[in-house]
Amino acid sequence: MTRDCNDLVAQRDDRADPGGVSAPVTGRLLVVATAIVVCLAPSSSASADRIVRVRGGARIELISSPSSPETVRGTLRDDNGVPLTGRALDLSIRPTIGGSAETMSVVTDARGRFEGTPTRARCPCVVDASFAGDLDLEGASVRITMDGQHAHVALRVSLPEGNRLSLDTPEHALDVIATGEAGGAGLEIVVRNEAGVALAEGRTDPRGRLTLTLRSDDLGPAAAGRLVVRSEADATRAVGQTEVPIVRYRAVHLEWTDSSETLREGTSLGGRLVTSVGPLAHRPVGVYVDGEHALTLVTDGAGAFAFPLHPSVARGAAEIVVEARFVAEGPWLDDARSPERRFVVTPSVPILPWLALSSALAFGGVALWLSRRRTGRAASDAPRESTPGVSTSRASSILAQTREVSGTLVRAATGDAIAGARVRCGDVETRSGPDGRFALLPPTGSLRFEASAPGFEPIARPLMIPNRGEWIDVVVRLESRRDLARRALLDVLSRFARDEVPATATDREIAAIVRAAGADPGAIDALAAEVEVLVYAERPPSEEALASVRAKLTALTPRTTRVDSKLA
Repeated sequence: MTRDCNDLVAQRDDRADPGGVSAPVTGRLLVVATAIVVCLAPSSSASADRIVRVRGGARIELISSPSSPETVRGTLRDDNGVPLTGRALDLSIRPTIGGSAETMSVVTDARGRFEGTPTRARCPCVVDASFAGDLDLEGASVRITMDGQHAHVALRVSLPEGNRLSLDTPEHALDVIATGEAGGAGLEIVVRNEAGVALAEGRTDPRGRLTLTLRSDDLGPAAAGRLVVRSEADATRAVGQTEVPIVRYRAVHLEWTDSSETLREGTSLGGRLVTSVGPLAHRPVGVYVDGEHALTLVTDGAGAFAFPLHPSVARGAAEIVVEARFVAEGPWLDDARSPERRFVVTPSVPILPWLALSSALAFGGVALWLSRRRTGRAASDAPRESTPGVSTSRASSILAQTREVSGTLVRAATGDAIAGARVRCGDVETRSGPDGRFALLPPTGSLRFEASAPGFEPIARPLMIPNRGEWIDVVVRLESRRDLARRALLDVLSRFARDEVPATATDREIAAIVRAAGADPGAIDALAAEVEVLVYAERPPSEEALASVRAKLTALTPRTTRVDSKLA
């Protein structure tokens, strides 16, 4: 199937609930956003027509029926609940006590249904059903235990407003319909998110229907996710369970912070990118002048950006129309455009060139002298702002007299504070606060300073206690494994591309590199999807997951996939 570049692609590898006798498919939700058009650059007919072929997800529903306990029945559907016809599945039926497994192959009918009757195995038994997948669909598997006594429960779930749930809306309705041989009335229904957090619960009415209210504050962060709807077993009915892929999203606002209607050449126009819960930091914003792309800027930690009005931008015009645009990196945020602003442009006032040059040289010399005096050491000893490491402070005393070790933990690539990080000196340990701050009073001696946080590479440095104040207000920069995974992908693409792939390349640009080559990009696509999980998943990647992706990327060679085209 082909989908537009902004569509959500959900891939789920389904597993049954281990404690239930019957459960529709559960699993992971993988959001793949690896090929969408670069909207921060001038559009072209080639990019506007680009489509991407992706693989969707499949799910298997197995049915346990007391009226025909020896027959295995089920339905194969895609992630949208559409029945899949003419697909082959493998069944394995194994008695729970003794006996060997019996296997068979079945094919779905026009309604996506299948059934098989074993010749040897009898209830109670364990049934495994698996679908290998095909060109358009990922594989899926499920397991249930059939005891021949509890009836299957089918749960149908619908969201009146669709599967994209705005976190700016306080509440959302969810409708559940339970059906089965033993009816759907009086069933206890519990709804959880993909993290297992209970969102709502209730009991079905005599018609097997239930409407629940989900609070946005409980749903989880803006991201792709899923709702897990489960009915508990009773004396005659088995456990029922189904899942609904969702996207929790927030509206994005792009606004100008400068209210002036006149711009002078050489000045800047300020703007801000925010959601209802705060700024969007380190995001690209495209600025357009008179409808043409002029510059792409990156917001700072407060979501602010400044557009410098150079004479080349105004192009001698007396008036210009300026607009800012933001293209979200995933469906969990909305695209945004600022209001169009019309400005009267006035020429800048010239200054004496020699006066400007001499002032700059004098200021630069004084700044350099002060900088060297403050640091007291070569600049190469201090890590750059984006380099992982520890930036210690200037000694505040000529004597070693303080035991204090304090500072801030930040993400190396962005400077964002890391909350809840583990900081340790000798036997003394603490956690960083919401602002990344920490403070310790370790015992005297030659110790090791250690800092670690989930999803980040740990860091360790030797230090001596007491010290002369060098370890007060230090800055500790930890490298995110999300950033490392993305960098590893860019490094591989740079090996295959004619030009080096810039570190700031977006997912759209990465996809353009692969597809512009005209070759089969399957190997890169698969790894790009795996990297996408590490970069955007709610849970931070583990050290093992990062190592696995690095190994796969390292194994790629130009024979695996050839990419020798420049950025489109």
